[in-house]
Amino acid sequence: MIQTLLSNAAVYGARIKGAAYPVYLFGSVGVGNLRASVIVSAAVAVLFGLMWLLLSRSFLKITTSTGKVIRREYREKCSRQRSIDVALLSRGFSRFTASPNYMLNCGLGTFLMPLCAIVVLWKGGALFEMLDAMFAETAGSVPLLICVVLCGLASMNFMTAPSVSLEGKCLWILQSLPVEHWKIFQAKIRIQLLLTSLPLLLCIVCTAAVYPLYSLQLLMILLFAGSYVWLMALVGLFLGVKMPTLTWTNEIMSIKQGAPVVLTLFGGLGYMVLLFVGFMLLPGWMLGFCGYMSCFVLVNLFLSVWFYLWLRKKGVERFSGL
Repeated sequence: MIQTLLSNAAVYGARIKGAAYPVYLFGSVGVGNLRASVIVSAAVAVLFGLMWLLLSRSFLKITTSTGKVIRREYREKCSRQRSIDVALLSRGFSRFTASPNYMLNCGLGTFLMPLCAIVVLWKGGALFEMLDAMFAETAGSVPLLICVVLCGLASMNFMTAPSVSLEGKCLWILQSLPVEHWKIFQAKIRIQLLLTSLPLLLCIVCTAAVYPLYSLQLLMILLFAGSYVWLMALVGLFLGVKMPTLTWTNEIMSIKQGAPVVLTLFGGLGYMVLLFVGFMLLPGWMLGFCGYMSCFVLVNLFLSVWFYLWLRKKGVERFSGL
């Protein structure tokens, strides 16, 4: 079509000039036609003036008008009493589900892990056969890859990292509640644990149903995944308390651009790269899958205990002074 247009440019130009003269004038401006430039500029000026006139008459009316106020009739309802932990957890879930940006950017793993489980059940058999053939010389490589992929998906969940920053100027409401600040931390951690551990457990169960894992291998995957999810929740909250952004004008600043979010996301993915490289390229494979993973489980537990104790004491104090 382009070749036909170029070879018959004169014919098509004449047709456009006769049937759509404004389009012809607009195109003539591009080749330096002075007469077409003056006509098009005059038309743009007239349209600009017309738009200016319309806006000058309607702009103030539009910007100063108030929306319709819906009057609602008050109806008395019974409120069920709940415990402090349940109330704080419900508040956290409401905050999470009320923000599409929060769910999409900090909870993507919750949506991807069930999809991964479905794909494993559907195509996992052929995929695992291919991986077994590729890594036949290195025992334990496939279970390690399973662990890296699943925990990599879990790394996309970091609800605790921006949770303090998202309070913004309303942080004083949380600080003034008649509850221990540690309970507020617990609620934030539990939200990430629930939204991450349950989909991750579903992926592990579906993988075990397709790929023949030994009992000890399955146990090590469960221990590492559980300790990793716990560690990432604590790390995210630790960074959120240490580097909060409370003066944002749009919540997307704390969700996408905050230092806690960036460090938690890339730190978790980097940890998975280290896990893979240490086994496949470094002498980690000499320990065997179970021996290698047990070392990382111990590291996860040690770091988790350290972050937990920091949040329990210094973290609570720092949160109170924000």
